[in-house]
Amino acid sequence: MKDRKIIKPIPKIYRGIQYRSTLEAKWAVFFDLCGWKYEYEPCNFNGWIPDFVLYDKFNVFVEIKPITCFQREVADKIVLSGCDTDVLLLGSAICPNSMQGVDNIFGWHRQIMEEDYLDWMGGCQNNWADAWFTFMNGKIGFCNVNGKWNDSLTGDYDGDCSIMLDDIYEEKVLNNWATACNETQWKPVKGLAN
Repeated sequence: MKDRKIIKPIPKIYRGIQYRSTLEAKWAVFFDLCGWKYEYEPCNFNGWIPDFVLYDKFNVFVEIKPITCFQREVADKIVLSGCDTDVLLLGSAICPNSMQGVDNIFGWHRQIMEEDYLDWMGGCQNNWADAWFTFMNGKIGFCNVNGKWNDSLTGDYDGDCSIMLDDIYEEKVLNNWATACNETQWKPVKGLAN
């Protein structure tokens, strides 16, 4: 097994909140640009402290990791924590490697299902799948590609299973991410040597 170099996170202040890493702050900026309400480090599930909770009609807990593909060990830690609600696992980019090989994703989503959906999903409450961006009722949202295609925060559903972003909203999502990256990029302190 190769030795992996551990890179320490760089704390970042955004809107008066000190985030443990620039990546967490980047996602906070992105959430703001998408119009999503959130709280930072909202609770403790037996040792797992979610980085965020996104909230609207429904709550979705969020874990941020510097990853580019789904990490089973991170998902297992969340499952073992006792958290019994929806969870979104986000990485270092908005279009990481998809489980299904598509580019509309921005992370991985565990969606807790009602009994009627559980039968359809094989009875497992811990199914993780790609989280896809949606655009319904004038808002950017997201859903679980293998679950209900309702927006996971608002519950909105457009009725035709059309969850793919069109070019206009794909550009808006990409611009939001670029703005979040620019807002949180490292900037040297004036007067200090590099």
